[in-house]
Amino acid sequence: MKIRLSKWDKLWSKMVRERDGRCRNCGKTAPYKLEAHHIWPRGRKSTRLLLENGITLCVHCHKFGDNSVHNIGTKAFMTPLIGKKELDRLEKLSNQTKPEQEAVKEFIKQYEI
Repeated sequence: MKIRLSKWDKLWSKMVRERDGRCRNCGKTAPYKLEAHHIWPRGRKSTRLLLENGITLCVHCHKFGDNSVHNIGTKAFMTPLIGKKELDRLEKLSNQTKPEQEAVKEFIKQYEI
């Protein structure tokens, strides 16, 4: 399945990867492929474009390793990295209903794009 990415998704990904500069789980840097991962799914519009809802992971930690976030789940993977309190805060934010256009406007304003 091909996921459609808007220009805002691509910019968000670039900003997350630039902010972290390495895999936040294992520490790998370029030339390893680094990807921006949404802590809470991108389908939740209220946190889709929040930089704090993103974390940089290498492809192994993101998708392919036995202990990758996609294999063991968000809570088990993220709690040691960002802490339970922050994970709960982001989850509460992500459960709020917000139209995509409003999230894009906030992203543009917050990061002065």
